[in-house]
Amino acid sequence: MPSPLSTVVLLASLVSSALSAPSQYDFSKIDPSQIIQRDVVVVGAGSAGLHAAINLIDHNKTVMVIEMKSRVGGHFETARDPISGRSAEAGVVILHNEPQVKQFFGRFNVPLRNISLNDLGPSSRPVDLRTGQLIPAGAIQQPSQQAQAQAFQKLAAFLAQYPELDRGLFVKEPVAPELLMPMGQLIPKLGLEPIANTLAGLVSNNGDFLNTPVIQVTRIVGLSLLQTIAGGSFLTSAKNDNSELTDKAGAELAAKKSLLLSSKVVHTRRQKHGVQLVVQTPNGIKYICAKKLLMAVPPRVEALQAFDLRQNEKDIFNKLIATGYYAAILNNTGLPAGQSYANVSPEKPYGIPDLPTTFTISANPIPGTFTAFYGTSASRSAYAVSDDYVKSQMIASIKKLQAANPQTANQTQPDFFYYTAHPPYAIQAKPEDIQAGIYRKMYDLQGQDSCFWTGAAFRAEDSSNIWRFNLEVVLPALLKSL
Repeated sequence: MPSPLSTVVLLASLVSSALSAPSQYDFSKIDPSQIIQRDVVVVGAGSAGLHAAINLIDHNKTVMVIEMKSRVGGHFETARDPISGRSAEAGVVILHNEPQVKQFFGRFNVPLRNISLNDLGPSSRPVDLRTGQLIPAGAIQQPSQQAQAQAFQKLAAFLAQYPELDRGLFVKEPVAPELLMPMGQLIPKLGLEPIANTLAGLVSNNGDFLNTPVIQVTRIVGLSLLQTIAGGSFLTSAKNDNSELTDKAGAELAAKKSLLLSSKVVHTRRQKHGVQLVVQTPNGIKYICAKKLLMAVPPRVEALQAFDLRQNEKDIFNKLIATGYYAAILNNTGLPAGQSYANVSPEKPYGIPDLPTTFTISANPIPGTFTAFYGTSASRSAYAVSDDYVKSQMIASIKKLQAANPQTANQTQPDFFYYTAHPPYAIQAKPEDIQAGIYRKMYDLQGQDSCFWTGAAFRAEDSSNIWRFNLEVVLPALLKSL
């Protein structure tokens, strides 16, 4: 529990700031017994926020986690079928075979199993989803395993020149031109053609692969991921339900009265010696006083109006761009059971289709259903396309498959068993802003006026890397500041 002295100091700061706060948020008029005291308030109960909160608890710190949605987990989303008892992932599917992953799952006794990329489902048939036509066998030349292994070695040698990038966006300035060039230029330069399509698949939800700056690709395909690939095994839930982890983390927080779901911060005051938040919850307004604030949500200025942002934070965050990424599990597809399809544009470089598009349509463990993933290019808009549009495009892709393959597919009307929208996704910077030091400036925000930051925008759309970033970068600095 917070010490009596720290409580007095924080309450004193509340009183001193009362005159400048709107009257409805005047903490000096609130009964002190009604003010929730915590060491750290964590905003966001996704993968980053839950991991940080649980680790803070394990360091004997008190926390309060605030989440706008009615559930925890963020991109950990699992569709569960009560009839068959089966489940299918609509978010995080695999994780790195690394200590921080085993540690977090082990903390909640959630069993893991090894899984290779080839184990994710049946081999995908290449298909041009613009027409629904299957690509004939032999039309796409498949590189040998030896050629792929050699290409991965070349990529590893390149990444070894920038070892600091495996810990985060620690970019030496001036930024090396090779890190700023489009991935489409690096591939022929290094001889990565045999793995170009594999790399595109690994980061397909990060935007237009061939035009994406190399540094953005390395956020996902870094040295640690290459080590996992070389080891031949990723990790995933032994029960095919990664959300069991986040559900159990949320349950522990709720049991400790340290979780507010369906709740929205409506006012924040940040000072050097503490923060005060007013939160609208299903049970009314809550007043929270904490030593530190940890933001684990996408840093979009339009969504953070209530968080007392500083001008330098606004200037940085307003330059960031993001992609749209969507997943659905569909019934009544008319497609042959157990089949999976990968979208390919044969005339395009490496067969990579233009965005926006449906990436894959794949059989999953829930009987009679298929999983579809859809993505857009990066832009300033947090929501470049509507959910209705995405759904219509997913169904259109399936209908094209049906029409072009009447021998194996039935003409049906697909419907949605489960749908989720992940944007703003893969938040990133443009090359000119990276050259100007935007990632250094983002990291310099840590601790400013009692506020720290974590999550995908500060590391990568990769929970394994986010958890490592928490353990190695964010939490040590945060704990030291308490």
